[in-house]
Amino acid sequence: MGGGAGFCALLMLIKLNFPSLPLHPVALPVASGGSIEGTAAAVFIAWAVKAAVLGWGGRGACRLSLQFGLGLIVGDATLSSVLAIVRQALNLP
Repeated sequence: MGGGAGFCALLMLIKLNFPSLPLHPVALPVASGGSIEGTAAAVFIAWAVKAAVLGWGGRGACRLSLQFGLGLIVGDATLSSVLAIVRQALNLP
């Protein structure tokens, strides 16, 4: 675990010194685990939407779309929490 933390710290230092490098320090632990398989399509779609928004609307549109995207995430989390409470209360699977 210490070796992984040290490697992530090294990647973070490289990213800070070379901001245009397309490697994120968190990408290695996420990609090396099995969790990336379920999120790879979502990450690609998010990248494609972000590239399109930046290309057509610039930084202003990207900031507005960020607020919209965060609202979608919060709404999804809220709905999931409410459904879990309702399922628990009604003893549904």
